Amino acid sequence: MASERYVAAGYLLVRPVPRPSRSSAELLPAQILSACTCLCPQFPGVHSIEWVRASEAERARDFEAVGLAPELRLEARHWATSEFERSLGWPGMFLRTEDALAARSRFFAPASAPVALGLALPEARLDAFLAEASPPPPAPGYAPQGESGFLTVARRREPLAAGHRPLGFELLELAAGQIGCSWLCNGLESHFASALGVRPGPNGLLSTLADAERCCASLDAGEVGAEPGPWLPWLLVEYPESP
Repeated sequence: MASERYVAAGYLLVRPVPRPSRSSAELLPAQILSACTCLCPQFPGVHSIEWVRASEAERARDFEAVGLAPELRLEARHWATSEFERSLGWPGMFLRTEDALAARSRFFAPASAPVALGLALPEARLDAFLAEASPPPPAPGYAPQGESGFLTVARRREPLAAGHRPLGFELLELAAGQIGCSWLCNGLESHFASALGVRPGPNGLLSTLADAERCCASLDAGEVGAEPGPWLPWLLVEYPESP
């Protein structure tokens, strides 16, 4: 990782989850960590924002999944709504690491706090991401489409904030300019282990950019059934327990 330059694309608070039953017990640990909301709950999440259309049951379910105490949920909703486009970007991710760490300290006890993740792309992949993730020009008479927080952060072309511990690479697709599914959503760890000899590390992430790039190329070529992509190799890093 040291020889590559990586560009920050955002920060997340993520709750690890037990390995899905469809996943390989031989290749993946008992608990997995992913930047994909299909797999791991995130805080604050899109349903925390008051103007997002969601039922009370949906909001409560999301807060329960990420481990937010009931007595803090109304406060979290007011906070997320006021912080949107200040410290938060769409869909409920953090624009700066200090904001993610401050929110974790404010809303979670240390023993039950979610993991603070930073996401980054290899610099060589940045222009392709910016082009793919940029909203199309608005049609005449319509308001422009907002951009994702990941695009907002990546446009800065800045490195990840200091103080992190590299975890490895996750294959994540882009869907409508935003991060979509993970390769783990489709149980692809078994396919790539047999087809390419690429195996996840002890934490369920890929250990090298070269392996991640090989897998992304296979996905984009349609060599295995998965979402259409494009697929990118995202570096995941972890930040410490306190700001």
